[in-house]
Amino acid sequence: MISICPHCQQQLGLTESQQQQIEKALAALESGKKLKFACPQCKKTVEVGAAAGAGSEVPPSGVIAQPPSPGKAVAEFSQPQAPDISWFTDGELGEKDIIDDVPRVLVMVNDDALREKVFRAFESMGYKPESPASPAEAMDRMRFVAFDAVILHILYEGSLEASTVHGYMKKMVMPKRRRIYYMLIGPDFHTLYDLEALACSANLVINESEIDSIGLILRKGLRDYEALFGPFLAALEAKG
Repeated sequence: MISICPHCQQQLGLTESQQQQIEKALAALESGKKLKFACPQCKKTVEVGAAAGAGSEVPPSGVIAQPPSPGKAVAEFSQPQAPDISWFTDGELGEKDIIDDVPRVLVMVNDDALREKVFRAFESMGYKPESPASPAEAMDRMRFVAFDAVILHILYEGSLEASTVHGYMKKMVMPKRRRIYYMLIGPDFHTLYDLEALACSANLVINESEIDSIGLILRKGLRDYEALFGPFLAALEAKG
């Protein structure tokens, strides 16, 4: 079973239940297929090859696998290949290639100071934040761009009940919705209160008075989300 992320080299820290879910998904994979799930630490995608035979597994490049049998004392380690940097000289890497490799977040906050703090928090986590010019543009962007996260202030359109964006998120088809981490900011929320988030059809709620700690709040919320749903989403992807 996988123990270390090939990207950040940190322990994945999977629970026994999560390991069992991943093992079941691997067992169901066809030969040559790969199971993908997000690292709880760096959020990058970890790929695991389908089982090569009974009781065996093909580890992804750069990942230490647990010994397949008690008789094998040393785990195998495959060093990842160096990245292709030929685009430095040939200039063939365009802006779209760069953007497609960066997680995106759509930020809908009217207050400039508040929005700036949200932007800085996401940028520090490696996200590319975008702010639409209007609710209509926000929904149009979500139709054609695969955003990893969406954050909405409940007063963006006057109130949450009147928000066309919130209504759009609630009616979004589940295969697309479950891949978006949806956050709400407001003056009356109890930060990180899961039941309140669930009642609002969101993944996380944040009280605007605690916006100065948004970086820590986001990391906590995303880590808990990945721990709970990461293996489930990976199993769904493996099943097609």
